Order: sequence, then structure tokens, then C-alpha cells
Amino acid sequence: EFVTTVGLLHKLPPSEPQAPKPKTQNPAVPSQARTWPQRLPLMVSWAPLLLLAAAAVAVASGEYVVVPGGLAMHSSCVHRAATGTSVEELPGGRLRLVGPAGEERVVGPCAHPAVDARAVRHGSAWKAWTEFYTESVSAFWSSWTVPVAPTEMGLAEILYLWNGIEPKDNSAVLQPVLQYGHTPAGGGKYWAIASWYVSSEHGSVYSDLIEVQPGDDIMGNMTLNADNSWDVVSTDMQTGKSVMINKKPVAWPAGTWLYEVLEAYYTRCNGYPSDPAHFFNIGAAQAGNNIAWVPQTKDNTCGEHATVEANGDVYIHFAE
Repeated sequence: EFVTTVGLLHKLPPSEPQAPKPKTQNPAVPSQARTWPQRLPLMVSWAPLLLLAAAAVAVASGEYVVVPGGLAMHSSCVHRAATGTSVEELPGGRLRLVGPAGEERVVGPCAHPAVDARAVRHGSAWKAWTEFYTESVSAFWSSWTVPVAPTEMGLAEILYLWNGIEPKDNSAVLQPVLQYGHTPAGGGKYWAIASWYVSSEHGSVYSDLIEVQPGDDIMGNMTLNADNSWDVVSTDMQTGKSVMINKKPVAWPAGTWLYEVLEAYYTRCNGYPSDPAHFFNIGAAQAGNNIAWVPQTKDNTCGEHATVEANGDVYIHFAE
């Protein structure tokens, strides 16, 4: 069975039993989400829509999947790695994966190009985010609270909330990711965390997936090591459980983007959580003293937007 959302076609995963109810939360902010418009505005750029349609057709074929960061990738180019795996870029688009027990495998190069549905930079599913550019960085960390579970989210819908870093050319991203829905890493109608590396040249690698609960605080931490590799760690601060991959690039270009991001696929306005996502305890070891966040919005059909507090906290709102 397939569903369409604003012209996108997506294959539904198999039905599953209803997930257990999350633990009790503080009263949620009432949702102000609007319904989808009945038709597109007349003054519309067709180029982004054509790119979106190409990505949707690729995903609907069952061979492509959507990964955090904004790309649709062939499933053979998306690789699971046990927590603690070292991921090293090799020439020719290959990756060497060395597991925590020393087991080694080489994957790639990917024989299928990624489908990039970008209207400008970043993927089409980036809804609202904050960004900051710095010439050099050796660590970046944030915490954010798991929102209440969406009450009317369909089986095809996916939410990604993450902090991450990209090189200046936006060719790859390292990201601790909080997800809701069925993704290449697994999941379902519950929140879960995984650590990801996504590259337009080398494909994607994700860690084990850990289920988390609404109200838990997640910490995402990326740290540069002496051997120029990066530790990408996602931690549930309530349970102490964490997942990590270590990523060693061939070369990391000068300059780095820092982000706090809401990314959503095939999501209806009433499929969002009722309260905003709160990112806090944000810091970086970088060339400069403060992170001067710049809020960005690509698609505010439902009122999605990001705000920055005086203390540096970031709120990503799902509705106006």
C-alpha cells in the first residue's frame, strides 16, 4: 500500500502492534498545527517539486530509503555498525568498518547514486533548524528532551531531531539522531536514538538503535581525537545507555557547520508532537567564544520554525 503527501509517494511498512504508552508527561502545549493546504500556490518553483518527486519515486520503489541529513540512498549503501565500530573512509568511495572486537569488513563503493531532493542546500526534509559556521571545531555537544509521542502519526511518517556537524562543502554529516517512526535503522511508533554518518560519496553508517521515552534527556556529543577521527555519541541521560561510532575521514575540509535540526518525511501537521523540541546545554570547542545561532526555516507549511533564547537554548517549534 502507498500513501501520498504533497505529491510524494511512499511505501507503507507492515502493520505492527500498538506501542506501549509513554510515561506520564507534564501537560503538553496545545497543538496549533494547521491542516495541509488543499492545493499548491500558483506561484511555485517546479524544479524543487520535480526533485522531490524523483526522490519519492526512488523511495517508493522499495530500493531507496531516507536517511537523516536529507538524502534518499539505495539500501545497499546504508550499513549497520555495532556500537563502538570505527568507520574509515578509503579512496574510491569505500569504507573500512572495524568492529569493537576487531572484526573488519570493507564496503562500497556504492553502485547507486544518492537521490538528492535539495531545492537549495540541505535536504528537502529539513523543516526548521539553527546553524553556525566556524573555521575550526574539535567538539560539539547538545542535550535535548524527547518530546511527547505524536498522537496521529501514520506508519509512513518519520521524524528526525538531531545535532550535527558538516564540513564546509556540506558533503557529509556526523549526527547523533533522535528518531520517531520506521527508518533504515529500525524503529516504529516510539522514540529511539542512534549515531549516524551520512556521506553523498561513501554512503551511510548507523549504530545500534536504543529505544527512549518521552521526557528523557538525550545528549549528542561529537569529539575530534588525536588521530583526526570523530567519536559520535548518543546518550539517554536517564538510563545511561549510549551508542557510538568512530568516524575517520580521508580529509575534513577547513570550516565546519554546526546544527540543531528538525527533519521530517511524509508528515502531516497533526502528526507532529504537541510541544516544541528543546535543545539545551549547547557547547563547542571551536575558534571563537560563543555560538551565534542563525535560525532557518525551509518549509513552514505547519508553522515549523526555530527560536534562540538569550541563554543560547534552541526551541524548534512544530507549529506557530
